[in-house]
Amino acid sequence: MKENELDLTQGSVSVLLIQFALPILLGQIFQNLYNSVDSLIVGQFVGKEALAAVTCCSDISQLLVGFFTGLSAGAGILLSRLYGAKDHPTLRRALHTALVFSSILGLFMDLMGIVSTPLLLSLTECPQDVYGLAVLYLQVYFVGILFSSLYNMGAGILRAVGDSKRPLAYLIIASTINILLDVLFVVELKLGVMGVAMATVISQFLSVMLVVQQLMCKGQLYQLSIRELYVDWRLLKEIVNLGIPAALQASLLSLSNLFVQRYINLFGSAAMAGVGAAKKIDKFIGLISQSLGLAITTFISQNLGLV
Repeated sequence: MKENELDLTQGSVSVLLIQFALPILLGQIFQNLYNSVDSLIVGQFVGKEALAAVTCCSDISQLLVGFFTGLSAGAGILLSRLYGAKDHPTLRRALHTALVFSSILGLFMDLMGIVSTPLLLSLTECPQDVYGLAVLYLQVYFVGILFSSLYNMGAGILRAVGDSKRPLAYLIIASTINILLDVLFVVELKLGVMGVAMATVISQFLSVMLVVQQLMCKGQLYQLSIRELYVDWRLLKEIVNLGIPAALQASLLSLSNLFVQRYINLFGSAAMAGVGAAKKIDKFIGLISQSLGLAITTFISQNLGLV
């Protein structure tokens, strides 16, 4: 077993869960932190209309992020079970299948999102004074959906084998780069909301590169090989059966918030900006339960593999 891998089938349950969940919690804190910095920089250096535009898009973006997070968590259930069962050949086939599936799905959502941006914003009753900025932000943001899909699946693979430390390190690096690029693009180059979206896409791309580099390291049970990137339809069916319900469940809150945001938007850009700032604080509240939930899912799945 490698240094950063954690066998959740051996040792004290409480100690293992805390040891595994803590890096997940810190990673989510960093992810929410740089999202909050995005809003802070936009509000301070661009204006309330720009902050309102980002807020108008936030529930749409969170809907997609939640979907891919749930999908990767569902796939992680299968991968954790195979890891606990020491079924390494099937584990390798499953992780390659999961990565191919997430790549195709991410690319499809990229294209569909860019095309359907006006429709999505019309569902939120986006006011005219922020509509143009919202379209620009969301279309640039959609370019990075493929990267978000691949990162979440790659991080899910690492967590499935008990490694929650490397995803934390990658999020810290990506978050730092995102903040620095925010300052460069928005404060120095005056690119406005497009600069914020570009910073997010670039940092997402970096996080994917870090995950892929780790997955391709030689000697790992989960080593990624380009030649093995194909779909095992039996395993894909199991991944979909586990992942899609988890993805839909993770997206439900953002979907309901989308309709709440629709009514808030009717009050204008000032109200939208205020609610957007409050939402950044609200997201921190549920991080502990979310992190513990991910840790328990991996713990139970690894132990089920022993049965």
